Amino acid sequence: TNLLRAHGLNMSGLQEVFRSKIISRITYASPAWWGLASKTECNRINAFLRRSKKFQIYHSDAPMFEDLCIASDDSLFNKIQCNPTHVLYKLFPKQKKVPYDLRKRKHNFTLPLKDDRNFVNRILYKELNF
Repeated sequence: TNLLRAHGLNMSGLQEVFRSKIISRITYASPAWWGLASKTECNRINAFLRRSKKFQIYHSDAPMFEDLCIASDDSLFNKIQCNPTHVLYKLFPKQKKVPYDLRKRKHNFTLPLKDDRNFVNRILYKELNF
């Protein structure tokens, strides 16, 4: 950051570089590994983000690690659910046919055994608001 500041990059530019270089690396493939990360590892990432906010290179209103991962999970789930040809679609359970006119749900997949470490299970149970 000191090098970028020395070359005249303003604060909003520094924040954009931080978001594009650092946050993108932290959240890369987070749906696959986030459920397996220990609480200690999540706390270390959050501590890094808090320090970045303190030095104003990460925007003060920006989300913390868990919120970034949840947003990444939601985005991936929406992409998979809307595209039956998605490469991950086959990992989801079959959709159940309900002959009743019930309230609208986020998805119609049958529910496997609950396991919050697995992306598929985590997102299916999350979408039901249990």
